[in-house]
Amino acid sequence: MNKNISGSPDKEHMTVDCSHSSPHYGRVYVVWFEYYASPDEPGEGLNIIWSDDGCKTWSKQVPIGNGDGFQEVKTNAKGDVFVTFTNSNDLGQEIFASTDGGKTFVKNQIPVTNQFSNYPINPDSTFDTYLYPVLKGDTSFRSFTYITYDIDLSNNRIHVVYPNYEMTYAGVNASVLYHTTSDDNGKSWSAPKMLGVSNPVHSGPQFDRFHPWVSIDKKTGEAWAMYYSSENDPNNSLAAAYRVKLSDNLQDYPEMLHPNFDPQIVETEWGPNTSPFIGDYNGSDAFDSVYIATWTENRPDNLDGEIFAYVSFPKSDGISSVGNTIVVHGNKLWLSPVYPNPVSGNIFSVSYYLPHSSQIKIEVVDAAGKSMQLLSDKFVEAGSFTETFTLKNFAAGTYFLCITTADGQGEQKISIK
Repeated sequence: MNKNISGSPDKEHMTVDCSHSSPHYGRVYVVWFEYYASPDEPGEGLNIIWSDDGCKTWSKQVPIGNGDGFQEVKTNAKGDVFVTFTNSNDLGQEIFASTDGGKTFVKNQIPVTNQFSNYPINPDSTFDTYLYPVLKGDTSFRSFTYITYDIDLSNNRIHVVYPNYEMTYAGVNASVLYHTTSDDNGKSWSAPKMLGVSNPVHSGPQFDRFHPWVSIDKKTGEAWAMYYSSENDPNNSLAAAYRVKLSDNLQDYPEMLHPNFDPQIVETEWGPNTSPFIGDYNGSDAFDSVYIATWTENRPDNLDGEIFAYVSFPKSDGISSVGNTIVVHGNKLWLSPVYPNPVSGNIFSVSYYLPHSSQIKIEVVDAAGKSMQLLSDKFVEAGSFTETFTLKNFAAGTYFLCITTADGQGEQKISIK
C-alpha cells in the first residue's frame, strides 16, 4: 500500500469474492478514495487492493480513477470486479469493470438524467468547512448523490439505484430514485424506472426519496432496495424507512419499515445551523430469504440518531416475508407497532428496546385503561427483543398494548376485527 504520510483515506468499502465459479474465489477486495495535499502525489483518487491469504498480505495499490464519493466494490460469478462512484469533475455516475481480478479497469458511464447539477445547498451550514447538499429546509440533513448496486450471481445482472433532484410535479423539485440494470458489465443499461411511485396513497414523484441501498439474495435472486422516503406524509416533511422489491419490476407496494420521523431534528451536540446526520451509510443484506437492513433516525432530545434494524424471515413459500424492526442502540424505551395489525388469528408480534435492565410488564388494556390481559411480567436485561403473544377471545374493536418499565411506559394500538 502507499505509505505517503500526507494521504488521507476516506469512504473505504470491501467485499469478498464468494462465487465458487470465480478464479479468484475467496479474494478480499478493499477500495477507498485517498486525499493528498497535492493532487500530483501518487495515489490521489480512487484505489483498490486485494488479498488472497485471508488479509495477511496485500497486492500493490492500484489506482482506478478520480471518483470521490461513496464508492462500492462488488464481484460477479465470473470473478469480474466492479467499482462505482461519483466522478468529482462532472458529478456523473460511473462503473469501472475489471476482468482480470482488479489489475486493470474499463470505465463505463451509468446513464442519469441531469448529472445531479442542481442538488440543494445549505448556505448556512457550519458543519465541517464546506457546504453540504441538503434537503428539506435551511437546517436539514446532508444528502449526497451517491449510487448503490448489487449483482445477481445467477445471471450476472447488475442492479443499480441512483438519486436525482429534479422538477417532478407542478414546479416542485424533489429527490427521486431510479432503478436500472445492465447485463453486459455496464456497457448498456435498461430504461430507468422510478422507485416508490407504486404507493397507492402518495404515488406521485414529488415526494423526496433518498439514501438508498441495494441487496440481492445470493440464493433466491430476490433484489431489494431500502431507502428513506416522505411518500407517507402529504406535506413531504416527515420521512420513514422503506424497502421495495426490485425483482418484481417495482410493482410491489413499498413496505414501510418504521413509522415517520422528523429528519430536520438537529443533533444538539453540533449546535444550531448544522446539518443533522441521519445516515447516508445505510446498509442491508439478504441470503436464503432472510433480509436485514439498518439505518439511523433522529429523535428529539437525543445527542445522535438512534440506530434501527429490520429483519424478515422466509415464509413457507420460500420468499422474504414482512418482518420486525428493532432498535439497535438508543437511550430511551422504544416499543414497535404491533404486527400484524389488525391482529389475525389472535397471534401478534411486537419488538421493544430497553436501555437498562428492568422488570417489565406487558398487558392489553381497553380504551378506558382497564387491563384486559396480562401478557408478560418478568425481569429483562437491557437490549432489543421481539416476542410473540396470543390474545384471549377479544370482542372486535381497538385496544392498546402497554409496556411498563423502569425507563418509562409505552403503548401501541391493537385493532381486532
